Amino acid sequence: MANPQLWTDAHQRVLALGDAITAEQSETTVPATPDWTVRQLLAHMTGVTTDALAGAGADDVSDEWTAKHVLERADASLADILAELRGNGDGVERLLADAPASTAAGLATDLTTHEQDLRGAIGEPGARDESVQAGMDLYVHLLGAKVRERDLPAIEMRAGEWIAVAGEGDPQVIVKADAFELCRALSGRRSADQVREFDWVGDAEPYVEIFGAFGRLRPTDLVE
Repeated sequence: MANPQLWTDAHQRVLALGDAITAEQSETTVPATPDWTVRQLLAHMTGVTTDALAGAGADDVSDEWTAKHVLERADASLADILAELRGNGDGVERLLADAPASTAAGLATDLTTHEQDLRGAIGEPGARDESVQAGMDLYVHLLGAKVRERDLPAIEMRAGEWIAVAGEGDPQVIVKADAFELCRALSGRRSADQVREFDWVGDAEPYVEIFGAFGRLRPTDLVE
């Protein structure tokens, strides 16, 4: 499970990336989240921290919740958004110091997932291992809930020496992939066709349908 330091490190990386973004880049569409520009993506990332400090985090991530962050900052400049994000840092660190591990996991997973979205949009790859470390456990947990809900056999996931099981009982299906690709797919940043191309043992299709942690995979391929 993610720890508070993973959030702190990602927060610093995102600020460094944000400070170097040009005006043109700020209005670039984000391939991983094509409804948003880079500025709007950062508005959402900032809104998550402001909500966390206000005790108003989402019980269930929804399009309405994320859209609120963007709408509330529709007239804010990139500099204003980054200033708000930077100003929230110390408060979130204090919050996470006393918060349950699940809170740190949720915030670190969200931040590192969107960090990768941002990196893809501005052509600055990096911190992939950190993204996997922060997010994989939570994504496996979310997939496991879907597996149980559909009464499917457990699925074993492998990435190099890393192995995890989603669901209950002995796994009847195995999927193998690069750790970063697996993590991005679980976050919904890969298409169903891309997930089918992973190395599967057993019937992949029932799991492909539920592979995205937030209910859906991309309709088109995304290569990062």
